Amino acid sequence: MDKQSQNTELNMGIDVKKDILQKRDDLINSLFQILDGFQVDVKCEANNVSLYFKDIVVCRIEVGEGTYRFFDISEEWADNTRCLCLKNEDGGRYYYVDDIEDCIGECERLVKFEEKKKGIDLPPGLEIKMDKLFPINTIDRELMERVISVFKSVDNAFLINVTHQCVSIKREHRIIFTIWPKHGWVEVALCVKAGEIKRNDIVYDVSEVKRFKGRAGYAIHFDESIDEEKVRNILRQVSEVWQEK
Repeated sequence: MDKQSQNTELNMGIDVKKDILQKRDDLINSLFQILDGFQVDVKCEANNVSLYFKDIVVCRIEVGEGTYRFFDISEEWADNTRCLCLKNEDGGRYYYVDDIEDCIGECERLVKFEEKKKGIDLPPGLEIKMDKLFPINTIDRELMERVISVFKSVDNAFLINVTHQCVSIKREHRIIFTIWPKHGWVEVALCVKAGEIKRNDIVYDVSEVKRFKGRAGYAIHFDESIDEEKVRNILRQVSEVWQEK
């Protein structure tokens, strides 16, 4: 998330009470923390806070004295949110929550839902590197995408980077695991130390392997026959380790 997208000065000449503006700014500051790592921008105008993927609006939140009202939501999200949706005069769907904690939690769930649905694309430069490292229509490419899909099911707050050797999965600018092409399988190197996760039969020690030394303690041999539930269990533990650091 880019903090430069914040604009607390643009009130468009609308008279907004100071306590409402304070509630708005408190919400924005909390969203920057909760949504860090997502490719989403936060913008504000008067007492409204809007979330965007690139130029596409995810929602607009109207901050009031007693409520936070969600507008401009997708029909899909309206059918998936746990909140009761109402219809306004133009047929659009909206709903509201009463306190900031509920609002923050709803924003996090909404962003994860929309990001998964839209499938955020890699920047052009990374797409070229990705296609060279993991060519399209190869087993390695399919397996690499499966690894990312499994991880996405347990932790959606991550970034992808591509080097000439591997794909890195990062959280808050720190690498948590890497994916290496192996011609028919991929190696998933886990950036955790011995004892930080409970190993199962798909995990092996790589702490003495030269290219991993000091960075990754374990790895997974990920092929077409692997049990994805076992992978999910391990990646969930890795994610929890890094969330606690």
